[in-house]
Amino acid sequence: MNAQQETIRQLLSKVKAATATSEECEQLLQLMNSDQSGEVISCMNDYYEAQKLEFEDAENDTWKELFRSIINIDKQEETNISKTAPVRHIHWRRWCIAASFVALAGIGIYWWLHSQKKDAPVIAKTTPTDITAPRQNRAIVTLSDGRTILLDSTVNGQLALQGDVKLVKLSNGQFAYQKGTGASMEKIQYNTLTNPRGSRVMDMTLADGSRVWLNAGSSITYPVAFNGESRTVELKGEGYFDVAKDAGKPFKVKTGSVEVEVLGTQFNINAYNDEPIIKTTLVQGSVRVSTGNQQQKLLPGQQAQVNENKQLKLLKQSDMEVELAWKNNEFNFKYLTDLRTVLRQLARWYDLEISYETGAPEHLQFKGAIPMDATLSQVLEALKTTGVHFQQDAKKITILP
Repeated sequence: MNAQQETIRQLLSKVKAATATSEECEQLLQLMNSDQSGEVISCMNDYYEAQKLEFEDAENDTWKELFRSIINIDKQEETNISKTAPVRHIHWRRWCIAASFVALAGIGIYWWLHSQKKDAPVIAKTTPTDITAPRQNRAIVTLSDGRTILLDSTVNGQLALQGDVKLVKLSNGQFAYQKGTGASMEKIQYNTLTNPRGSRVMDMTLADGSRVWLNAGSSITYPVAFNGESRTVELKGEGYFDVAKDAGKPFKVKTGSVEVEVLGTQFNINAYNDEPIIKTTLVQGSVRVSTGNQQQKLLPGQQAQVNENKQLKLLKQSDMEVELAWKNNEFNFKYLTDLRTVLRQLARWYDLEISYETGAPEHLQFKGAIPMDATLSQVLEALKTTGVHFQQDAKKITILP
């Protein structure tokens, strides 16, 4: 065994043990990228065949580090390419390790190595129409009189005045309702904050001081001022709440047939219309989830699930890393996840239209994590390595058999 082979073996051992640093991940990527003779790939093949390793043995953090290295390298390449160049080449050896280790499928690098011809590198073409991750917020506030405000196009200061409540854009770029000292509204007025598909996560501070984050493809309707006996809002999609305490005025979130009641706490609700389960995950404090005549009080770390038949189930220990991944700018499929579920998340983030031809492997299972700042072509390239075949026409993706 020569010195380079020993280096590769040591790096692979560290990757498997999840002890590899970002510099060591980058070193491995560079070795693969500069491998013209096939010696590096052959050495990796021998290592994995001898070890009989499986992808499930790996820790997500290591794979995330590798995938971020891929994205960073691609970004550097983009800045060095002439503006007139129609094609950008993504070296197949980089994608080999990134896709096998990080992206989505639990098939491992061994399958990849045996399914590729060493003399036929995969070329990923990135056209000017490649879909990047959302770079701006496209959220809209609809006021009680029907007027709309595109928040991203506003300047700092007052955006609207309803009664004695101001909607303002703060100097730090955040948006908030601020209650004045004037007379309270005689009639409750409602606003709706809509964060469309293909938009970055949006956060807003309500008039009572509660703060809400909205994922792409979500909306929330709420009183301009909470003058009633309770603070009730209506959610569609996914939102994270940090509720201001007010023991005399409970905070309630309604979504479909489910109602979540709190006094002061932090929690996440996933209630997209195209998801089969409405999930309420408690981070801290206490909430009560109800649907029909069923009720369940949650403790921190627990999750209430309501299925399409309106049956309430308690999950005593939820995985916060997975449930809050969207708020931390990540797609996290830590546990085996079917293709349809994966693509529903991608469709909301990149604003895609997904269809399936007869015989498409829609129940194929995936596992892994991808940063949400990856471009669509990077994510699709990763999916391609798992055996998923598709056709793309701008934002329309068709999954093939």
